[in-house]
Amino acid sequence: MRKIKIIGALIFVFSLLLAFIFNYTSTSIAHHNNEISVMNAQKNFTQDISKNIFYFYKHPDSSSKALDDSIKLFLESMNNQEKGLHEDEKIRKLWNDFYLHVQRFRDQIKNKTIYSNILLEKEVKEIYEINLALMVASDNFINDAINRFNQEQARYVVVQYLLFFILVSLLLYIFTQLQSVIAF
Repeated sequence: MRKIKIIGALIFVFSLLLAFIFNYTSTSIAHHNNEISVMNAQKNFTQDISKNIFYFYKHPDSSSKALDDSIKLFLESMNNQEKGLHEDEKIRKLWNDFYLHVQRFRDQIKNKTIYSNILLEKEVKEIYEINLALMVASDNFINDAINRFNQEQARYVVVQYLLFFILVSLLLYIFTQLQSVIAF
């Protein structure tokens, strides 16, 4: 009878442990998905800025409101997040270069000179090239974060399966012991 009580206590403890691990993994998955969506949003802001710059370059008579709004959202995203793409030094440097060229473009579009088209074309080309490098670096950073998280979660999956196997084994053992107690 004492074995049955010990096994019952072990089943209870392992069940609680398994429930805790399930809860922890689901919470960490939700947190990770939120971080990935923030990183993708940060990446998309630079694409929106580039798109708006290209449009504004081709149609200089159009309103710059969409470009201004994209820049504002980009800056808010960068300032309000403690996690995200700006953790990486290479991405932060590319973003600073990108933002510098965006500001130069905005300044040059306002000042019309003889060389305006040449300077604007040069800035648009620089913005395009930096944006491509930024997208590649961002994708690499996001993929690395996803891979690290998946490796961490794989460990928890192994622990969950191990705990489940132990629980099933204990339940089978307790059923065989109960059968002998009932037969007694």
